[in-house]
Amino acid sequence: MKTPKLHLKNSRSMEIRSRYVTLAGVIESLYPAMSNNGLHPLQAPVAGSLLTVLIHEGGARMQFRSPLPELGDLQKFGSALTYQKRYVLASLFVIAGQEDDDANS
Repeated sequence: MKTPKLHLKNSRSMEIRSRYVTLAGVIESLYPAMSNNGLHPLQAPVAGSLLTVLIHEGGARMQFRSPLPELGDLQKFGSALTYQKRYVLASLFVIAGQEDDDANS
């Protein structure tokens, strides 16, 4: 599989001023390589966790579950879900999508 070209850090955190790749940037960067290699990711919140399934067109599949925080506020939950999706995809495909702030935040 060709290494995907990562759309360089395309957003900036207002809180700690670090740059990062958005979920859309991660997906956009991965899509050509996944598509060319018959890979299709699915992500959905299921029973308190984010279920990520990576399916190959030949029938093979891998799945991962990562716990989601319990947040009473739907907007906070949506934000946490977006972060989790981005982190899982970046981890799965070994993408460094965020600057290392050396624990300064």
